[in-house]
Amino acid sequence: ATWDDHDFAKDGADGTTAGKENSRRAFIEHHVNPDAGENGQGIYTHFRRGPVDVFLLDTRWFSGTEKSFADPAKPTLLGAKQWEWLQRELGASKATFKLLVSGMIWNDAVRPKKPDYWGSYPYERAALFHFIAEKAIPGVVLVGGDVHRTRVLVHPPEETGVAYPIRELVTSPLGTNPMKEADVASPSLLFDKAE
Repeated sequence: ATWDDHDFAKDGADGTTAGKENSRRAFIEHHVNPDAGENGQGIYTHFRRGPVDVFLLDTRWFSGTEKSFADPAKPTLLGAKQWEWLQRELGASKATFKLLVSGMIWNDAVRPKKPDYWGSYPYERAALFHFIAEKAIPGVVLVGGDVHRTRVLVHPPEETGVAYPIRELVTSPLGTNPMKEADVASPSLLFDKAE
């Protein structure tokens, strides 16, 4: 598992949230992840299942806590340590598929004034796509949540610079009602269901 805002703290919470150490401790006590972050920071990890490497990213712990590795004039989402880890581990993966799993969605089809999605940090999303393209990493699939809808989108090569279309699976909600406001149109949208 990875967390989203309500697992971490309050709606839209970022890494400046007081008491986040308590959230991390509770997360570790109640999940069976192979490990959690590095040096007592964050919960990111990865594991292998058959032909799939799953990278569980932490988009809460570090967000807003330092300058971005991708644009020092802006705040970070992943943080420098997690970015170094992701480059190292993703670059070394020999799995057929690499799932990059985040509590927030990767695409820009969000309700008005939503602060917490990858589109709020386009410079870090672009840096990740650039890394995937530069290293010619095959089989990347994005997984996100938080928007209270189930969706499938495709990020075309002209958007990402990657040689193949990257699919995004949005997998929410499990225990919360669907959100009508999140039914936002996108030319990349292949499937949308509110149930």
